[in-house]
Amino acid sequence: MDNKQQINKLRDMAELAQASYGYFHYADNKFDIKDEDKIVTFENVLDITYKNSKIIDERGFKIGKLDGDFSPLQAKQFFSRYDLLKHCSNTGSGFSATLFGEKRKQIDSKTKEKSYTSEYGYINYILAIRGTEMSSFKDLFVADASLAIGSIPKAQYDDMLNFYETCIKDYPQIKEKDSLTITGHSLGGCLAQLFALGICDDRNRNNIKALYTYNAPGARKIAPPYDYIVKLFIFHSKEQQERFIKEEIENIANRARDLGKDNIFLESKIREILHKIIQEKQSQYYGITMSLSTHTTMMTLDINAIPILADIAPYYRQLAYNNIESKESV
Repeated sequence: MDNKQQINKLRDMAELAQASYGYFHYADNKFDIKDEDKIVTFENVLDITYKNSKIIDERGFKIGKLDGDFSPLQAKQFFSRYDLLKHCSNTGSGFSATLFGEKRKQIDSKTKEKSYTSEYGYINYILAIRGTEMSSFKDLFVADASLAIGSIPKAQYDDMLNFYETCIKDYPQIKEKDSLTITGHSLGGCLAQLFALGICDDRNRNNIKALYTYNAPGARKIAPPYDYIVKLFIFHSKEQQERFIKEEIENIANRARDLGKDNIFLESKIREILHKIIQEKQSQYYGITMSLSTHTTMMTLDINAIPILADIAPYYRQLAYNNIESKESV
């Protein structure tokens, strides 16, 4: 890729990151215009012409206003090139993202006119993750505050993983090699990095083709919410259970030492927490957290286990691993 192509690609991905701020959940509703029945389109959502236009639902109740900042021509050209495949509007955590499909470019042999088609599938899938929305309390005072103190905005991270899982169900092609590009601005760019760290290992980039972030905090220095992920099994004998506990004590203790959280009671506390979650059986996966604190003159170790949904647990496991690897390489 030469310099011109790189610049064009950076521009395209910045535009997609910008498009992720669109209120696409208002599409297919109506504008609040007297004596008119105009339906909101995806193009209208991004078009600055309709900025602050009030939207009503099928019952006539006002549900919000548009806030697009693309020029009319830019909005038109954008949706001639991309299809909106799936949109996640604001979740309870404030997370929002959109999956776009990039159409195939074609040039008319006679007129030399350029156009785009999805007739033969998409040449690229782009997950555009929205950044901080200034009007959102969850973005400004929860997610951004978490980043400021070096921790993951966990609720938004979980919602991102859940959205990705729903995208896979509808568009399984995004799991193919080099099929998915991720882009995001600000908070969205940090979430994009965390997503890549949770899905890629040293030998396999999985389906990630490229990652583009704009004015985003670096994710390498952000501590994952769990130090280790335990996966429980069905034990057919006491011996099998004890063997599992012995192996996991060693694994978790090694992770604790990697993190500088060693303690004389380390292994006994790990054994205690493992017995507890085996008895509880609330989940197949548990996130282990370890913290050192000072009481009087003695350092004490606290270990906790939190149930994790099976769909997102593998991402947390890889995220914890990549976090350790990145610290060792610094």
